[in-house]
Amino acid sequence: MEPVLQIVTFLMTDVVESSPLWEQDPAAMGLAAARHDELASGIVGAHGGRLVKPRGEGDSLFIVFSDPRDAVRCAAELRDAMEREPWPTRSALRIRAAVNTGPIEARAGDYYGTAVNLCARLRSAANPGQILIGPITADLLAGRMPDGLRFSDLGDHSFSGIGSQVRVFQLDREADARSFPPIRSLHYAPTNLPYIHNSDFVGREREMEAIHAALMDHPPRDVAIVGLTGIGKTQLAVEYAHRYREAYPGGIFFVNASDTAHLHMDCASIASLLGVSEHLTPDERAQRVRATLSASRQPVLVIVDQLSAKTDIAVIPRGPECRVIVTCVRHHLVRRHYALIEPPPLALEDALTLLQRHRPLLQESEREAATRTVQMLGCLPVALALVANHIERLGITFAEYEEKLAQGPIDLLARARRRFISDTGHDGELFDALAMHYASLEPDAQTLLTLASILADRGITPDTLARCGSLTDRDLVDEAIADLVDDCLMMRETDGRLSVHSLVQRSVRSLVNDDMLMSVVVNASTWFQTLLARANEATDWSRSRSEVIHCFAVADHCRRYGLNGPLEALLGELGSHQFWNGLYGQAFQCFDEAAGLAEAQRGSADLRYALHIRRRSEARQRLGEQDAALRDAREALDIALTALDGSDALLADFYTTVGYVLRMSGDLAGGEQHYRHALGILDRTLGRNHRSTATCLNNLGAVREAAGNLADALELFGQALQIDCEISCADGPRVAIRLNNIGRVHGKMGDWDTAEEHHARALDINLRAYGPDHPDVAGTYYHLGLAAQGRKDADTALAHFGQALAIGLRFHSEDHPFCDLVRRAMGSTTTAG
Repeated sequence: MEPVLQIVTFLMTDVVESSPLWEQDPAAMGLAAARHDELASGIVGAHGGRLVKPRGEGDSLFIVFSDPRDAVRCAAELRDAMEREPWPTRSALRIRAAVNTGPIEARAGDYYGTAVNLCARLRSAANPGQILIGPITADLLAGRMPDGLRFSDLGDHSFSGIGSQVRVFQLDREADARSFPPIRSLHYAPTNLPYIHNSDFVGREREMEAIHAALMDHPPRDVAIVGLTGIGKTQLAVEYAHRYREAYPGGIFFVNASDTAHLHMDCASIASLLGVSEHLTPDERAQRVRATLSASRQPVLVIVDQLSAKTDIAVIPRGPECRVIVTCVRHHLVRRHYALIEPPPLALEDALTLLQRHRPLLQESEREAATRTVQMLGCLPVALALVANHIERLGITFAEYEEKLAQGPIDLLARARRRFISDTGHDGELFDALAMHYASLEPDAQTLLTLASILADRGITPDTLARCGSLTDRDLVDEAIADLVDDCLMMRETDGRLSVHSLVQRSVRSLVNDDMLMSVVVNASTWFQTLLARANEATDWSRSRSEVIHCFAVADHCRRYGLNGPLEALLGELGSHQFWNGLYGQAFQCFDEAAGLAEAQRGSADLRYALHIRRRSEARQRLGEQDAALRDAREALDIALTALDGSDALLADFYTTVGYVLRMSGDLAGGEQHYRHALGILDRTLGRNHRSTATCLNNLGAVREAAGNLADALELFGQALQIDCEISCADGPRVAIRLNNIGRVHGKMGDWDTAEEHHARALDINLRAYGPDHPDVAGTYYHLGLAAQGRKDADTALAHFGQALAIGLRFHSEDHPFCDLVRRAMGSTTTAG
């Protein structure tokens, strides 16, 4: 009989990896195969198809249709039915399928030709659950696709035995578009990579380049990505594999290494991809797979995910061309033989970019709310993905979500997990994982992590942890810190300090009972109050400045637990610390809150309340709030006069503050009157040779200077300087104040060389005491500028004024009196020049 030339559409399917299922349970697989044939027969018949014969193994189907519309309907329905079926086997049966149309020869009930061959190649190239479509089928269905179905273009591919490249398409339901790994065409590199490219992946360019550099080195170095749960270790490894897949023609493989059993099982599961017989036992397949990867002559990449202490690292495949990326949370597992990559939290802009891909930030208020949300989550990628998914699902704004997050982040993120699976299978169980990690720690490590949970999330010194916890054995502290760093619960910063991710801190606080946390907070507040008091007394803040962020963090926890006594004491010293360091706004806030606490606890006649509002008065004066400053100063003095005996030296401080505010507001007579009251008290109680007396003499000198009595002013400033040099540090900040005052008076007297000499000495002291950024340094530069101006050295004067203004603007507003004063001086220097 002559062959008949026809144009038909073929549908070919087969069951993926059926051999292991037959090995595991032949009886169950026999039932499953029968059910498979029954389902196929009914669905094929319903769509007008004709089952020709199995092509390949017994679970493959070869079906012919006269209309391609029926073929794609049948393919989609058959796949869906297979996925819905409750199979009796240990794992579900999954099919892959291909549909192709073309001219063929029909002989003796069989079909021959390129169209048949291409359909078979497409079926072999498809991934489990994937339906591939040939180009002629796609052309015939253009504009007449069955309802609910759609094509996506997979590009041109080459296949064995097919002369030219072929355009390949993928069939999906419109409501269920699916993503798969690359199809296995002629230049296909085998892979079992379980996760597709994540379109939300942002940042990590530096880490990507470092991974590639290590793996491409000569000889190659294996890479270990180590970091906190949720930092994006697996995602980074997967994205690297997608980006650089062409560098690994031998294949890319992904194995779960959470324990040795999982690693064995996953190695065995990729046997078919490497041509290893599936008829071997699982152990034999795993051994052959490792041997094949180790002996590969082409570069292969193996991602060993979630390496743990339960994993025998000897079974990880290794070889000259076998490159390995390991992900884990413990440094000691990979400290040797690996190039370590430790991804930090995302940069702020990258984190915002990730969120915007789910909900655009069209308004500035939304961007600000999103920024605060990102910061609250510490830019942790999985937490950000959780939140982005949750906001999208709830249909609310970032501002609305921020409010919910502030009320209880742990509970909210737990709810966000309910319908969340990340692009690497992460289910968002951040806090569950952290809780298990915390429970596994040694007691000393738990104690230190609990202490760190109430501090700022960065800049923590081991000494601070030890002192806050009253831990005297530094060897044990160092061992516990080493354990925490090894477990990625703490990170070492470049300067040796430590950081803890904010979500780790929140998690730890949720695990520790309130009584224990309150005890930790009280101990920490006591230590920081002592530290600040010593620094303020010694006028040496070189060690305390870096601890201020922790003081504010501890203050927040005092508020949270209603620890008003420790909070008031801490705020009092913190306000003084910030005042002396030129941060008058922060100082005011501290004194103001401390005063409120004192008044609420003990009433407005309380002496400590008076002390707080006296210091608040000084901060207000520096902020330019003269009237409010004077009210505070007078109220504080009135309380002190009632609460203190007239012979108490402390009363002099209250007179001094009122005198200072009056003098600065132009009331020289009132200022001098209060200063002399203070000096009388000090002479009677402390004598002349005391720092408080020196301060009072200095203040009287400032009044005499403002009144134009320069000789008296110089005498008083000199007495103050002599006392300070005798009883305190000769190069401390108090001495610098006296030197500046003396230099200023010499300048007014026309002795610019002597003036410059005193200001230069003051600058040297201030730079050593405060560093280059401080209002007192700015003031000294201003005085040096005046001295240079007086000596007719315009260039030097302008340079000093410029430095004064630059520093001043970092602490004051553009229109602050000091900044205006410097600008006028610069203008007069330019004009004179």
